Amino acid sequence: FSRKMPWGDYRLVLDDPATGAHTVIRQSAGWAAPSDDVEAPDSARVSAARSDYRTGDTVDVHIQAPFAGEAEVAVATDHLLALRQLRVPQGGADIRMKADPAWGGGAYVLVSVVQARDPVSSPKPRRALGLVYVPLEPVGRKLTVDIGTPPKIDSKTPVTVPLTVHGLGAGQKAHLTLAAVDEGILRLTHQKNPDPIDWYFGKRAFSMAYRDDYGRLLDPNLGAAAAVSFGGDEVGGANLTAVPIRTVALWSGMVDTDSRGRATIRLPAADFNGQLRLVAVAWTDGAVGGAAADMIVRQPVVAELSLPRFLAPGDRALATLELDNVEGRPGPYVVGIVGRGGPLVGWRHVYTLARGQRIIDRIEITASRAASPCGGQASA
Repeated sequence: FSRKMPWGDYRLVLDDPATGAHTVIRQSAGWAAPSDDVEAPDSARVSAARSDYRTGDTVDVHIQAPFAGEAEVAVATDHLLALRQLRVPQGGADIRMKADPAWGGGAYVLVSVVQARDPVSSPKPRRALGLVYVPLEPVGRKLTVDIGTPPKIDSKTPVTVPLTVHGLGAGQKAHLTLAAVDEGILRLTHQKNPDPIDWYFGKRAFSMAYRDDYGRLLDPNLGAAAAVSFGGDEVGGANLTAVPIRTVALWSGMVDTDSRGRATIRLPAADFNGQLRLVAVAWTDGAVGGAAADMIVRQPVVAELSLPRFLAPGDRALATLELDNVEGRPGPYVVGIVGRGGPLVGWRHVYTLARGQRIIDRIEITASRAASPCGGQASA
């Protein structure tokens, strides 16, 4: 199949009536055709004088290009906001612009510098691109939250969290939610804390498209211009550093503060040994905020019993008993193993533990011949 096509973009569709197979091939003809002789644009350094601008401030941006030329400066969010032109000398240039409310939480400044053509000094077209994001401080839109919990509680103690929200107006109330989740679970997926300030006022990806025809117009033999893209990646897959023993995920639901921005949230006892991550989110009709804190949850003496996944009636197996006197009193401790739902094993033993001592013991158990399902637990 051969046919000469005029300039444009084309789509070739192939269908097989017998099998129903369908495929599509897209192709461009003319100047838009791909070429291996593409020269990528040079890079221009674009920087803002500060990172704490507010709406209404005058933003100073410095442009440093690898050559002198004419520059076009675009200000954009998800759409174009402003467009200006200026002359950039060899040593660079500065441009001032006002951050109006259309910038929202921030805007991108895209600069393209085109070098003047000269048959001797610059026979080939040269252009340079640069991009900088200018964040704006959301004045009056931020709330800060203080979490006043102790760094450590007993695993049998209910989780009581006093919270204070700052940044409210006189007599204004805020809404709150509080989550308390096992740190080991969160680290399985590298879970980040919710940040409502970043969600609403943080940096957005640059979504504008830049089309460069400079090389085509002045030197068609160079082919199509290169695409300009910005981005990066992240290396993940770190090993799990906190292994959860029991799944714990507590959530308060929505709670209102008083007129002073204070509230106390009470959650059930975590009933496990490990670390909880407390994450609070606060909001009003016009402002948001959040905070996070860590809390150790454990008993003075930790007793853990590892059992087989299942046992048939009459089976014999070894259970692993682990005792860890983290901060309890030194002396004898009586350990008993009982069954739930039926007699699994009747076993008691006395261990003498010093403060900070850890003991691991293997215990032989026999599954009861009773028909009801059983499970075991250790108590010290």
